[in-house]
Amino acid sequence: MSEIRLLFAALPAMLSEILRQATEGETDLRIVEERPGLEDLTTVASRASVDVVVVGTEGGELPRECAKLMYERPLTSALAVSRDGTVASAYRLRPHGISMENASSGQIIEAIRELSLPPPELRR
Repeated sequence: MSEIRLLFAALPAMLSEILRQATEGETDLRIVEERPGLEDLTTVASRASVDVVVVGTEGGELPRECAKLMYERPLTSALAVSRDGTVASAYRLRPHGISMENASSGQIIEAIRELSLPPPELRR
């Protein structure tokens, strides 16, 4: 399995630490950048060759900056996690997202892996 490059953005410190610890033992996941906000998200994601952006939000909705990033980098996916960590929504440049409530760190790890794969219709 190839390495999945992650960008953490706008995550509260405690949630960031929980997710950082959850990814530490996962050999296929690597946090390549952490940002306190959403400024210059597209530039940072391009420079770091990010596969999945994990972003903190109020309710798991996709921030406008992430949507812009995905339009400019269609192979990059996003996982929007509510600031309290109870709701997560996965997004690809597709007509719909995947929503999870009360997501565990293990479920978030699996969502990251799923987002890094090509869309099902392009898999062989």
